[in-house]
Amino acid sequence: NVLTGDTEDDAYQINCIEDLCALSNYCNTYANIWNNGTFNGKYIVLTKNLDFESDLSYINGQIITEGNIPSFNSIEELKEILTTGEGFCPIGTNIYEESNYTFGGHFDGKYYTISNLYVNYEKGNIGLFGTCVGADIKNITVMGKVISSGSSNRGLGGITGSSRGCTFTNCVNKVNLTISGGWIGGISGNEYTEGSKFINCANYGEIIGEGFNAGILGWDWSMKSKVYNCINANKASIGITRNIYTNDTIEVFNVINIGECDSVVAGNINKIKNCFNLEGSVSSLGNTAIIEYDEQKMKSEEFVNTLNTYIETGGNGENIDTTGWAKWIYHENDYPTLDGKTTWDGTKWITVE
Repeated sequence: NVLTGDTEDDAYQINCIEDLCALSNYCNTYANIWNNGTFNGKYIVLTKNLDFESDLSYINGQIITEGNIPSFNSIEELKEILTTGEGFCPIGTNIYEESNYTFGGHFDGKYYTISNLYVNYEKGNIGLFGTCVGADIKNITVMGKVISSGSSNRGLGGITGSSRGCTFTNCVNKVNLTISGGWIGGISGNEYTEGSKFINCANYGEIIGEGFNAGILGWDWSMKSKVYNCINANKASIGITRNIYTNDTIEVFNVINIGECDSVVAGNINKIKNCFNLEGSVSSLGNTAIIEYDEQKMKSEEFVNTLNTYIETGGNGENIDTTGWAKWIYHENDYPTLDGKTTWDGTKWITVE
């Protein structure tokens, strides 16, 4: 029975590539609901690092659910399908037909990495996940390549192509993203209606495309998303996110851009606090509230202390709830990174073993 996982203690376990394929097949077969994606309320955990190119990440090539990804009697045959041609079929997507299959569960990567993800479809929302609705995705790093060469009107992202009312925590994208048109984001390609939260997220993947793209969230149609304690560290059109509408309630707090971009943000984003950009990395900041520092300053211990003090003081006394925000780590002669295992509980830093 695939639908286990009513609690965190009884979570459905992803132990191998075949399990990940089974999850994809199930989500892309039994869900046709925008407001309540497959696995809604269910818990799923990754139990180890997985590499699509490594035989050690497979069991036998056999998948327990039927769907877009076929079952084989050998690892070699399944690996060939997943690493060439169209590659892995995203979890919760509408690639092959008009039905809108979505994912709405709790996915905990347990700080593991999925490597050599390869997705290459002409249409649909694509990434590791296709479309997420009300999902909670956390503690995962994804590496690989996601490509779309078809027409526009779709989303593409390292974690998900499109999101609606989701929360992404400690998600790290190292996937290189390429698209000929549409919306691209290191974490999510686009957000509709409800707004999503991006907490302790990082983009290290290169984003290349003619569409609207940004390091964290490609486009926020909802005007309600929250980007907290995040970093973009690679090439994109916009460093963090974009929105062109008025009356937005988007919040961008304690964020860094060190990637080569046209601007850090784009559009009418009014709530920007403690946000920093590497001097010379963008053509225009995109907002006067963004602070520019040179390379020496951004690699300094003083700068790291500035980021962590903002968390410890609730936004420098502004009563911002920074519970769950990750600690920034100082590296001598390098830019700061996030320690997703060490977070602020409101009074002190706590570390997950």
